[in-house]
Amino acid sequence: MRNFLLLICFTFLFVGCAEDKALSMNGKTVYAEAYGVFNEQAKKREDVVYQISPGSVLLSIVGFETIIIPFYIVGYDLYEPVRMKSENID
Repeated sequence: MRNFLLLICFTFLFVGCAEDKALSMNGKTVYAEAYGVFNEQAKKREDVVYQISPGSVLLSIVGFETIIIPFYIVGYDLYEPVRMKSENID
């Protein structure tokens, strides 16, 4: 049991939820915020590429018994900004 608790504590040291980022391309700097299912319309930017945050998924799985933790993370903090979209690639 003690080893299991140490493993959980160690995991939380390296896991975080999605983070907001300041991205730049061609001299244009954009502040992009993380978003989830509930606030996608308000926070998602069309000129930014997003990915699912592995830390958010892990915290949702670990905290599934509370119902509140996964509800908040999936609703408001699931996707994190990665980079600006470029016209040639995306």
